[in-house]
Amino acid sequence: MTNTLSFAGMRDLIGRIADGGGHRGKLIISELDAGEAFEGSHAQQTVYVSMKEEGVPAANIHVHGPGITNQRVLGPHGILTHPDNAALRAETLVVNRSVRPAFNALAVQPIAAHNIIFVASAGNLDPDIVACGPTDPRIRDFWRSDHPYFSCGGGRGSTYANTMAAVRTGKVLMATAAVREQDGTVVPNTGVLMCGDTREQCFAVEQSGITSASAAALSAAVFHLFQTYEDADDVVHALTSCATDIGEPGVDREFGQGLVDFRCTEAMMPVVDR
Repeated sequence: MTNTLSFAGMRDLIGRIADGGGHRGKLIISELDAGEAFEGSHAQQTVYVSMKEEGVPAANIHVHGPGITNQRVLGPHGILTHPDNAALRAETLVVNRSVRPAFNALAVQPIAAHNIIFVASAGNLDPDIVACGPTDPRIRDFWRSDHPYFSCGGGRGSTYANTMAAVRTGKVLMATAAVREQDGTVVPNTGVLMCGDTREQCFAVEQSGITSASAAALSAAVFHLFQTYEDADDVVHALTSCATDIGEPGVDREFGQGLVDFRCTEAMMPVVDR
């Protein structure tokens, strides 16, 4: 690919062309229960910090949970339907679910109806739900996704059907972590579950840390793309078109659509009919 732009350069350019030179909309961290402290939490230490490192302004990050006493306001269904969230919902572009990636039945229809993208961590899903191996590059051959000993989805988890239904709306993206070895080969990060049955909506993020950070980085990329594109489908199309195919050719159970390419210039191009 020629004339590529670094992710940092893309952020700078987006920042200049956005209204008033700033960023629009909110990126929601939906990780905490009512009354749970944000300070010192996993959401703060990993998710929030990762988003800021990827250039999302603090003013555009909203932590949903602390100070809320009504549990019905929380979670994907609450964010998308509860009257108390109406003002927040109008500004929301992305909802991050790094730690709690499963979805229940109530959330599926509202997700399909809204122009909001949810990003979750495939690596934090129960392997009986949708995710699959390998879990360590050193035993990669043993934990191939077609190995009969490893479930790689299979629908045995209690939230399998609902989570897959949410993914099939096209508004839920899954993230997994990958690392680059010295010879340039990209392999699954140690101890990380891969895309599994969510592969059509799953992306690998080059990340030496945990998958919570990978989902946060993918959320940040989606947030930045929303500065250029107004429609969620166009954001996903740009992200998919820019993914670098790694692992087995095509969409696969390990890396899904491929490695997120933050340099891809298509992210800055007008959307064409497809």
